[in-house]
Amino acid sequence: MHRSVKLRKSPIQKRKKQLLKKNLLKNHLKRNKMKGPIDAQLHNDQPLTAKAIKSAEKPPEGKAFKRLQLFNQKRGLPTVQENEVEKSPPKSTRKGAKKTARTSSNERSTKDYAEEMLEAAEFLMANQPLESLQPAKSVGTSGPLTSPPTGLGPQWQFIGPLSISNGQTYGESRVVVSGRVSCIAVNPTNSNHILCGSAGGGVWETRNRGANWFPRTDYMATLTVGALAFDPSATSTVYCGTGEGNFYGGLGTGILRSTNGGSTWAVLATAPFMGQGFYDLIVDRANSNHLLGATTAGIYESMNGGVAWSLRRGGTCWDLAMNPSGGASSEVLAALGDGIYRSTNGGNTYTKITLPGAPASFNRLAVDISR
Repeated sequence: MHRSVKLRKSPIQKRKKQLLKKNLLKNHLKRNKMKGPIDAQLHNDQPLTAKAIKSAEKPPEGKAFKRLQLFNQKRGLPTVQENEVEKSPPKSTRKGAKKTARTSSNERSTKDYAEEMLEAAEFLMANQPLESLQPAKSVGTSGPLTSPPTGLGPQWQFIGPLSISNGQTYGESRVVVSGRVSCIAVNPTNSNHILCGSAGGGVWETRNRGANWFPRTDYMATLTVGALAFDPSATSTVYCGTGEGNFYGGLGTGILRSTNGGSTWAVLATAPFMGQGFYDLIVDRANSNHLLGATTAGIYESMNGGVAWSLRRGGTCWDLAMNPSGGASSEVLAALGDGIYRSTNGGNTYTKITLPGAPASFNRLAVDISR
């Protein structure tokens, strides 16, 4: 008869084993760089050479671009091929040149991503059967679906929450909050009619002073909204600048226009705003064809109702203000990263205003003109 004997390990031996496991895990993660399912797919597509593994770990256009390609391929949507995208410039040995190359590459990737979203949205709207149209349900009601369709395709259904408790705000208090609102536009001729732009949730409309709200841009290429503006002379025309400058600027796909007060929308202009975010939009009261836009890339002006735009001043512009009377010789103030600028020809050219004791750059500025 044999008796089995189990030897107990000393505390030192246990500690050594724990450290060994920890080091093995650490080395494994370091070698594999926390690869997920998508990364595994990328590796399977290439031979297991050192050069191929390095290339698979970081695709030329980035993993986000690869994931977007896989997403579109799975759903039969149009995709941009890597060879169609302008490659990043080669690395330079000079620090300044490296920074410029990285910035240029990031700007191209952002623009490519925005263009990809626009193509996918256009494809869906062109190929979705009309019988799939369903009216959208307003938030805050439990009755029948009453609003007109918001677009082609299956409709978004509201599932909540209406509010988020214990939300983070300025200061130490925690209060009830909701998603971030980037802009609000009130119809100049009907105060019951309001449009609300959500930073990441599209344009919403109410015609009863906020009692009920309806989503209006669910089937545009992007749900990020940075600016809204009614035409003061013809309030059935409304403009929307996509891409919210504060955070979602890279998801901007251009200017949208509504000709029925904001109930339905269509793309008006994509260039030069792909991958840019909006902060402000102004429609000249004296000339409906004259518009100004403040974006993450600068101040833009249109003289043909928003179809074509020209850059008037480069650099991030947070805010614009035009003399209420409008016109070709009206005063325009602009808040940019390096200070306040003034135009006396309706926003065509700008001159920097000297602010006594002002710093060389600002984190945020706002402007307005007394009425």
